[in-house]
Amino acid sequence: MAISVPLDIPSTDPTVEALACVRDHACAVDAEARFPVEGIAALRGAGWLQPPEGQEDEALSTLVSLCRAVGEACSSTGLIFAMHHIMLACLQRHGGEALQQVPEALTGQWLLASSTTEQATGGDISRSLCAVRDDGKGNGFLEKDASVLSYAEQSDLILVTARRDAQAEESDQVLVAIPTRDVRLRRVRDWSGLGMRGTESHGYRLLARFPRACVMDVPYTEILRQTMQPYSHLCWSAVWYGIARRAVCKATTALRRSGGLSSAGPALAAINHRMDRWWAMQTQAMALLTGPLDDGLVARTRRTSVFNGLKIEASETARQVVMDCLDLAGFPAYGDTGSCALGPEIRDILSAPLMVSNSRLRTAMAASAALSMRERAV
Repeated sequence: MAISVPLDIPSTDPTVEALACVRDHACAVDAEARFPVEGIAALRGAGWLQPPEGQEDEALSTLVSLCRAVGEACSSTGLIFAMHHIMLACLQRHGGEALQQVPEALTGQWLLASSTTEQATGGDISRSLCAVRDDGKGNGFLEKDASVLSYAEQSDLILVTARRDAQAEESDQVLVAIPTRDVRLRRVRDWSGLGMRGTESHGYRLLARFPRACVMDVPYTEILRQTMQPYSHLCWSAVWYGIARRAVCKATTALRRSGGLSSAGPALAAINHRMDRWWAMQTQAMALLTGPLDDGLVARTRRTSVFNGLKIEASETARQVVMDCLDLAGFPAYGDTGSCALGPEIRDILSAPLMVSNSRLRTAMAASAALSMRERAV
C-alpha cells in the first residue's frame, strides 16, 4: 500500500486524515518534547494500531509503507508507531498462551511498548540481569532497571525481557507480556534527547506482578532472530526513509525559492539515486522475511547479515541524505523553525546509527561470518 496522497489535500480517507493530524502536531511534539497524543489517537482512530490485514507479504508491505508515511509526517510519531508494530509482530507470531492473557493487544488498539535494555548491561539486548521470580502464589514478578523505556507511561502493554528464572544465565531470556496496569514505574532518568524528543524515552525502575502465563514459551533468542530483529530493521529503515524524504522536500523548496533548483539538479538526482538503492535493499529484505524459511546455520547467518546490513546502510544513508540536503539548501535550512528548516530532521536522524549501534552490529556480523565459514569448512 503506497501512501502517496499529498497531506494538504482534503480527503475522507482515514489514513490521509490521520497522517495530516500527525504532521500538524509534529512541531509541537518536538518543541515540547512530549508524547504525540493527537497523532497516536488519530492513527488509532484510523485502525492502524492493529496488525495490517492480508497475507504476510501484503501485510508487511502495508506496514512498511505506513512507517515511511508516518515517519515523513513526524519523526517521533513514526518511531513510536514502528516500535509498537515490532512488538505487535512479536506477540502475534510467538505469543501463544501469553497472547490469550491479553487478546486486546491485537484487537483493542492497545499501544505496545518494550523494555529490552538494562542500565547494567550497557544496552545489550541479548543479556538480562533481572529475572522472572515466583511470588509463591502462582504468579511471576520481576524488577528491572530499564535504561531506556520509550513512551511507557502512555502504553497499554509492555513486553519485558528477563532471565528465565533466578538461576538462569544472562543470555537465557524470556519475553513477558505485561499490561501496564500491572506495572509500577518509577522514573529514575529523564529523557532530554537531542532528537526523537516525543518518544519520552526515560529510564525507569520497573516492578511488575503477572500470571505465569504472560511469559512467552518461545525463547527470546528465537523471537529476536525470527521477528524482532528483522521487523525492527525494516520498520526503522522505513521511518528514516520518511525523514530523509521530508528533508529532500524541504531542500527542494528552499532551492526553488532561491532560484537554485536547476543548478542543484545533479546533486538532487544523486540523492534520489542513493534513496532508490536504499529502498531496493529494503524490498529485498522484505522478500527474505516473507519467503520460505531455511533454518540452517548458513541461511540463518545470511539472513541476519542481510537485516543488520540493511540497518547499517539505512541509518548511514539517511544521515548523509539529510546533511547533503542542508548543504544544498544553505542558510534557509539552518534552523529549527520554518518551512525549510532542517534542524528537527538533523537532530532526529542522528539517533539512527545509535539505535542498536552500528559498531556493535558490525562486530556481530564479523563474528557470524567467521562462524559460517568454519561451518562450511567442516
